[in-house]
Amino acid sequence: MRRSGDCGKGNASMDRMLAGNILGLLGSTMMSLAGIVKDKKRLLLVMCVQYVFLGSANFCLGAYAAVVTCFFGIAMTFLTMNQRFGTVMKILFSAANTVFILAVNKAGLVGLLPLVPMLMFIWALDAKNTVILKAAVAAGMVIWAVHDFYFGNYTTFCFDIVTFVTNMIGIWRIRRGGEESGA
Repeated sequence: MRRSGDCGKGNASMDRMLAGNILGLLGSTMMSLAGIVKDKKRLLLVMCVQYVFLGSANFCLGAYAAVVTCFFGIAMTFLTMNQRFGTVMKILFSAANTVFILAVNKAGLVGLLPLVPMLMFIWALDAKNTVILKAAVAAGMVIWAVHDFYFGNYTTFCFDIVTFVTNMIGIWRIRRGGEESGA
């Protein structure tokens, strides 16, 4: 079972695994906080910070397709903060993300897993209803959990589960309050 990608042998591998898990912990903390944020603009800002930490963690662990996903996540999130992410942009980002992930993936099918939640996120990102975005994030966390466990990012794996739960709580809070968009 491949655990730490191309991180090398001995102490260097352990150092990168430790660094990846620490960065993953920081990113995962932001990811969990995003789950309880009701305001869409704040949610997107927290998600950008999350992507920086998680992309760095995945780089340390040799999960290069996940790094690509995080890069595209940052770009898309910034774009949608100030403008609508229309169908043409969704198609372009979906195609570019798919091509780049296929190009850098060296981990077989498990390396392709980040593509699925990213595609869900792309198509849910500009939803006026925050519940749709939170549902896409929650569903994606199940897929990310498998990926993160495989690559040895155990802190992030635990937080994938927590983020799933916090997004479900966020959905419940929005629905309970009778809000449609949370914005």
